[in-house]
Amino acid sequence: MFGDQYRQWNTAMDATTAINQNKPLIIVHPTELIQALKELSNKVNVTVETLPQAVEVLAYVFK
Repeated sequence: MFGDQYRQWNTAMDATTAINQNKPLIIVHPTELIQALKELSNKVNVTVETLPQAVEVLAYVFK
């Protein structure tokens, strides 16, 4: 999950590792980080703004 000033950069590094290993990935980040994370968002499977949205995606995939 992206947010909290510095934690987001550690999360971005973890997400990059997952992308490089071809792991499916959902990232969760607030709307104010859309511009800052646009390159990363373009490489993941799904980008959402809330945890409930991520749960909805997982429910759909595993239906």
